[in-house]
Amino acid sequence: MAFVKGWVVINIPDAKDLTIGHTEYGPLFNTNPTQYVQKTYTANLLSQISKANKAVLSKLQLSQQHDLPIPIQSNISLDRLADLGARDPDVAYPIFQALWAELTATPTKGAARPPILFTLDGINQIMRNSAYLSTDVKPIHAHDLALVRHFINVLSGAQALPNGGIVLAATCESGKPPSFVLELAVAQSEARGAGAEEVPQPHPYKAVDQRVLDSMRDVEVLRLKGLDRDEARGIMEYYAASGMLRERVDEGLVAEKWTL
Repeated sequence: MAFVKGWVVINIPDAKDLTIGHTEYGPLFNTNPTQYVQKTYTANLLSQISKANKAVLSKLQLSQQHDLPIPIQSNISLDRLADLGARDPDVAYPIFQALWAELTATPTKGAARPPILFTLDGINQIMRNSAYLSTDVKPIHAHDLALVRHFINVLSGAQALPNGGIVLAATCESGKPPSFVLELAVAQSEARGAGAEEVPQPHPYKAVDQRVLDSMRDVEVLRLKGLDRDEARGIMEYYAASGMLRERVDEGLVAEKWTL
């Protein structure tokens, strides 16, 4: 729907890829606590952003001055800017920062910036320590990975979307790492949303990751439930009308697929 409406869509399809330690990483200087950037992953993300949003980004041009490690044209389009970062991992992260600054700017000239849909699947993976180690051989918290920190800032509301948009993070029940703190944070958010007088509190004998709790404090929780038979039939009829489902939608087919 965001694509149909002309939004910019940025998607992290599996948060596990950011935290299990199988992509290169390095410290960002002048950050406290130290943040770590994953150059190759960032370059790949910029490539996907450029390809997925070319119709929108190609119509938008640079509107600000940015301190980048490579020279760029003052009127470069934003899809071209993303392409430059995708081609060179060494400049990918500063270009990602510049692209985000452009997308969240209110330019005085040129086209208005569209809303942003920013999504991440498997938020369980980023609410704990990652598999990466710091220079003193201690686990690096996932929130100290630059891309994760960026997403958390937007999800928590610490960083606004001035041009509008939606931030979505989905939990995953398949092979998820145990995180009682995330479960507590979700329970607290649900209680606040329901206007409960008492909010669930941490277990007195378990260490609490306050960073996780703080990042989820103002997040709205939506539980996705299963479809009933009528809803399932409606979706199947939609796909049949669009040509994706090439079977006759009758009671037998609906019963079979709904049961599965």
